[in-house]
Amino acid sequence: FHHITRLDMYRNETHQKFLKSMVSDYKFSRRWDDQLAVTVPAVMEDESKVWDHRSHGVHLGIHHNTMIDGKERGKYYSYLNWYANIGKKNWTVARAMCDGLVVDL
Repeated sequence: FHHITRLDMYRNETHQKFLKSMVSDYKFSRRWDDQLAVTVPAVMEDESKVWDHRSHGVHLGIHHNTMIDGKERGKYYSYLNWYANIGKKNWTVARAMCDGLVVDL
């Protein structure tokens, strides 16, 4: 669902063979879920470093595919509805933390 990853790990030969066998020659395959492609090699590498955020007391509140932290269904399906009902009221804190980091292209 959500991951923090050292990408070099996915470049080693063992993981490259696994990923190639999973998606074949098409590098942008959507046949398999990308979460599977990220999770399986990480577990193969070192299962002790793969864990559930919430089981460690980390509640990020990430909204993805209508789910919050991959655990429960969110109240709003689209980000526009979420922003109109929740985000707009609470954006001042995020804006104070992020404004210096956001760059207009």
